[in-house]
Amino acid sequence: MMTKSQLVFKAVDILCYQMQNHVHFPLIEQVQDVAYSPEGGRATSGNLFFEKTRLASGEKLPILVNIHGGGFVMGDKDYRESLCEFYAHNGFFVFDINYRMPPEVVFPVLCNDCIDALNFLPTLAVDYPIDLDRIVVSGDSSGGYLTAYVAALAYDEKLREAVGGHELKVKLAAIAPFCGIYDVETLLDGTLPSGLIQDTASMLFGFHVNHGLSNLKDYKYIDYVAPSEYVNENWCPVFIAWSDSDLICVGQGAVMAEKLQKNCKVVGTYHCDGLLNNHCYHLNFHTREAKKCMAAFLRFMHQLKILP
Repeated sequence: MMTKSQLVFKAVDILCYQMQNHVHFPLIEQVQDVAYSPEGGRATSGNLFFEKTRLASGEKLPILVNIHGGGFVMGDKDYRESLCEFYAHNGFFVFDINYRMPPEVVFPVLCNDCIDALNFLPTLAVDYPIDLDRIVVSGDSSGGYLTAYVAALAYDEKLREAVGGHELKVKLAAIAPFCGIYDVETLLDGTLPSGLIQDTASMLFGFHVNHGLSNLKDYKYIDYVAPSEYVNENWCPVFIAWSDSDLICVGQGAVMAEKLQKNCKVVGTYHCDGLLNNHCYHLNFHTREAKKCMAAFLRFMHQLKILP
């Protein structure tokens, strides 16, 4: 039986599926369920997206690893089909991954699965013309958190040792978190119902969080769960997008962007507001703000020469 948080995020995926996946692009080929680890079956696999003509040209393509959202406890790579087709249409080879989620696993295993997917890319490059010098990681919502946490683990050895994080064996050219959660403790002070946060936190951490979250400070990794606390000058270039009207990740994007701009060498941003431009607005391809956001992302990738 699903918990209340699983039911909520499952309902969001179902209700938003058609709106977020009705746009398709020509000449895109998809290969499903490519395993990057033997441990989790389909949960540790990804779908490949690429444009046939680009692949046929023989040129090496930049690769984008996409991490889906879903409140840490739900979601699936198959809910990001239009987004991944968009990336492929604009020149990326895309690896759209799943990762194991609670209650099967708890933090930081979700993060380690994402690292394992990245470490699989040299193996993928044996069969596909991908450029391992142009690796981008992107994700939305909890996938935005995982995107940022991958960077935190990659660029802070002490954090990696503290949580038992996997070592990243490839070099990141850039990351692009969208509408992410970057400080879990701050999220707890937001607008989500406390019961939903309590349930999600208990599942994610494998630690019973009391009503009112009064014992969260006793969680053994509580000092290590916020990637925003581990931003440093070694981070690769970052494109971060958010909505100032986000009802789920209230204030998270602006605060994270400020930290990135103070500490990182290259940062691109896009944000908007308005009730209709809410959480993960960039997935609604028919809207003006989604189009502007994704255009800003592409400009940033061109400026970095990740895209030609």
